[in-house]
Parts: sequence; C-alpha cells; structure tokens
Amino acid sequence: MDAERLSPVPLARGGLWVIVVLAAVLAAMCAWAQPSLAAAPSVALIVSPPAPFVGQTVTFTAVGVPETDAEPMSYRWDLDGDGSYELNTGLVPTATTTYTEVGTYTPTVQFRDTWTNRVTDTREITVSVAAPIASFTVAPAAPVVNQPVQFISTASDSDGVITDQAWDLNGDGLFDNGGGPSALRSFAAAGQYVVGLRVTDNDGHTSFQSQTITVVALPGVTPLPIAGPRLLNPFPVVRISGALTRRGARLHRVAVDAPPGSTVRVACKGRSCPYRIRTSVVSKSSTSLRLSLLERRLRAGVRIQIFITSPGTIGKYTSFKILRGKSPQRVDRCVRYGSTRPFRCQS
Repeated sequence: MDAERLSPVPLARGGLWVIVVLAAVLAAMCAWAQPSLAAAPSVALIVSPPAPFVGQTVTFTAVGVPETDAEPMSYRWDLDGDGSYELNTGLVPTATTTYTEVGTYTPTVQFRDTWTNRVTDTREITVSVAAPIASFTVAPAAPVVNQPVQFISTASDSDGVITDQAWDLNGDGLFDNGGGPSALRSFAAAGQYVVGLRVTDNDGHTSFQSQTITVVALPGVTPLPIAGPRLLNPFPVVRISGALTRRGARLHRVAVDAPPGSTVRVACKGRSCPYRIRTSVVSKSSTSLRLSLLERRLRAGVRIQIFITSPGTIGKYTSFKILRGKSPQRVDRCVRYGSTRPFRCQS
C-alpha cells in the first residue's frame, strides 16, 4: 500500500464545527431525557372536629407545599361548599367558621405559590345536632354510712332543652331510680357505689354520666382489719360520660383519679377500639389521668377494662360494655397488683 495514503489527513474547519454542534445537540438531548427534580405543589386540608355540631366552632388547617424554588403566596377558602372562595387569609394557613344548619358540607382550600401554581383539597363533613351533656354533683362528696346523699344534675344542652332526666342509684344500669333534676339516697354499708344520670333533649339525643361514690364508715367506728395487702389509698375513681348513638355510644370523657405513680392498664376489645392494650402511669405531680384515645365513637359490643394498681396494694378494676340504645354496662371490682382477675371489694 502507498505510504502516502496512510498519513493522517488534517481535519477541515467545517468538520470540526459539525462535531461541536453534534456534541451540543447530544448534551441537550441527554439533559431533556433526565427526570425533573422539581417537586410539584400540594396542599392537605385538616378539619377539627371532623364531625361538628350546629353552632360549634370548626377549625380548618391547611398544609401547603410550594413547587421547588417557589414560596407560599396565599390560602383561599370555600367553607360553605358553594364553589366560591369567600375568604382569603394570605399566608395564614388556618380558618374557622360555624354552621347554623344540619347537613353535609364540602369545604375547600386553595393554595397558591409564587409561581402562580394553584392546588386544592376538599373534605366532606356532616354537621349534626348537638347531644346534651350529662353531669351531676354529689353532696357531701365523701358521705358516711346512712348519711343522706344528694345528687344534683348540672346537665346542659347547647342547642335545645333537656326534656328528661333519669337516675341509676344502685348501679344496675337501668336508670329506674327516679327522675328530675335531683335525687337522694343513703348507703347502709361502707364501700364503693356507682351512680349514673341519663338525660334526653328535645331532639331525642341521649347522654349519660356515671361516677363512683365512696362511702366511709361512721366516725369512731374502727373497721375490722382485712388480711393481706391494703387498699390503694385514696382508692381510684373512674369517670365516664358520653352520648348514645345509633350504633353504640360516643364517649366524651374517660378519666381516672388515682394516687400519683399508680399504673393504669387499659384493654379494649372490639372493632372500633383505638388500641388493644395500653399502659400508663399517673403523673407524680397529678392525681388524674385522661384516657383521651377512648373518647370517640364506639360500636355496640366493645368492652373496655381498666386496671389501676400499685405494688403491695389492692387496686381498682372497672369495665364498660358498650350497648346499642342503652347506656354502657358498668362493673366495678377490686384487683390485686399483677393480676387480671378482679374480685368483689370488701366493705
């Protein structure tokens, strides 16, 4: 072969320009093929309470996330669900309102960022008539044997009137021991007794509350010593209140009063339980423990067991069974530390 043909040929200027252009095109194509790292804007709407009553203040909280490199710009609100945004709170992500009529509403929030992106989120809420609140006081608060005890209703209804009040003075859950705003009875022996009040308003909604009354021995009378561990002192009290629903009950308050450091073990069995077993300890700076996770709608058949114990003592056992169309069935017993087998307390 001719050696002259094997010698390198200098690249013309035009050829070099073509190579540069092709490299730029390939780089642009590679950049276009890469996925975008910019995050899309989003917003989430939170409603509290999720099932409000007529006249109750409802708080709406929005969590808006702008697109990458953008900033939040405004929150606009359609709280009555009519399709128009009647409220602009600027950079403030909350709004409040009250509903004056029963019904289903679809409030919406619109979030806008500085790149003029607009995203929305909608919730559906059902506004209903408020149930009455059952409550009562006890006088005297620490009665002695055979002393008359007066129970006075402090029940209320925010959007109507209470039309019926019934008392359960013997703890059988039947509420057949008298009616009206007050009741009176005495207790023949020392011990703990469950007393309950059931109220109904003009809309037919029913609520209840039950308390444990501790009756002590007469002054100057020394009770017989009890063999074995002593009672937890002061002996725990469990309070429950709520409203009846079509499928069970809506618990408004579940609270335990017990000595600081006591262990509270709660077991819940049923489809609508928030948990199966949970253990808490009463704070050393308090004598009260709120079981707030149980304050919710519970279906009929749910059973709640509460064990309140402390080492070396006999503690408190309380169970509630949610019923359909009736106030929860309650049982109060004593229980030894480390045991799950309750027994009848000695007077």
